[in-house]
Amino acid sequence: MFRYRSPRRRQRGQVMILAALSFPVTLALVGFVVDVGWAHFRKQAAQTAAQSAAFAGAIAAQNATNQTCANGWTCQGATACPSSLTTPGDPVQAACLYAIQNGFTNGSTRPAQTVTVAANTTSASSSGVSGVSPSYWIAVTVTERLPLTFLSVLGQQFATVSYKAISGVWLPSAGGCIYTLNTSAIDISMNGNNQINSGCGVYDNSNNGSAIDIVGNNAQITATAVNVVGQVSTHSPSQISPSPNLGVTAATDPFANMPAPTAGNCINYTTQTSLSGGTYCNQISKNNGTLTLDPGMYILQGGIDIGGNANLTMSGNPGDGSGGVTLYVTGGYIKFHGNDTVTLNAPTSGAYRGILLWQDKSDTQAATLDGGSALKLNGSVYLPKADLSYNGGTSSTNTTIVVDTLHLVGNAVIHAAASTPYTGTASGGAFLIQ
Repeated sequence: MFRYRSPRRRQRGQVMILAALSFPVTLALVGFVVDVGWAHFRKQAAQTAAQSAAFAGAIAAQNATNQTCANGWTCQGATACPSSLTTPGDPVQAACLYAIQNGFTNGSTRPAQTVTVAANTTSASSSGVSGVSPSYWIAVTVTERLPLTFLSVLGQQFATVSYKAISGVWLPSAGGCIYTLNTSAIDISMNGNNQINSGCGVYDNSNNGSAIDIVGNNAQITATAVNVVGQVSTHSPSQISPSPNLGVTAATDPFANMPAPTAGNCINYTTQTSLSGGTYCNQISKNNGTLTLDPGMYILQGGIDIGGNANLTMSGNPGDGSGGVTLYVTGGYIKFHGNDTVTLNAPTSGAYRGILLWQDKSDTQAATLDGGSALKLNGSVYLPKADLSYNGGTSSTNTTIVVDTLHLVGNAVIHAAASTPYTGTASGGAFLIQ
């Protein structure tokens, strides 16, 4: 017997068949979304753990008492975190401890996870970051093997997420930076058998065609980098090592935002042989004998002139970096000359730590530093609007120099070793670099 079936009933049947056929595909898509989302979440967790671990290791390395691979720093290839973590001061163990704090570790408790740490002092290419050369680098790789749920029905049982982070440690500069801030003059001129040695760098802000002008063939500039806005004029290209970077952007005055000290009651200098910090309204001038400074801030409204056979020193134990003085000149000039002997250290703490000689921006009178090996300055020399001249056999040690212009004459030598807290762009630190 013939039975009539409406088109609507036939359509419902077809829909059910199509729905049944598409169900596995839909289930697979849902599974894909769920499993991929979970993997993405765990990837972010691995990134957080790796970055915090790498940075923690770098901080530990920065704070290590001894900063060598043999003593203080652990240097190794990629190695799984040790099972025993009892030395948080060790960079590798510090990294492993931070990975644990973020939920990642090695061992039987979490066999699906691994945390490996590599660290060394080798070249930039070994750190995995092209062009970056820290004193010490530490790389942490966090990996997790994830069991899949929905996708497992399609034969994909596991997925692996991994993240690698690298931190670097830059040690404080082995030499003080030298900045010349004038934008149009001959900022650095050298005439004679003189030298500039900076373990940090030389930054010349002048756009002059002779921003650095070296006369004769005996002068030499040696630094980690020589950056010049304008051009240089030398007797031989080898007199600047490495070759200067020309046409660069002007460097920023590193002390531009340093607040000036407040002047106090006026003190008149006469013939005193020892002084305490304070505001001196007239020039401090000494040509014979010894003048001893107690630690503190000296606001000099008439400048300072030490010459002849005078001896300028500090109370306590000069030369060891303890205590310290800051000479802040608001009028007059700074002049150390003749056969004088000068031994001064900047403060090692407080608002003006590292600042030794400072001439206010409103004071444009030139400064002179002579004295050969008898001149020992441990601290920053900051004369933002004044010319600084080194004459004779000046040897300035442990000094960062920021001046308007700089002139060396005769046998002047600047050995800027700058161990002060202020060392310009090379003050060191720990940084995440990948």
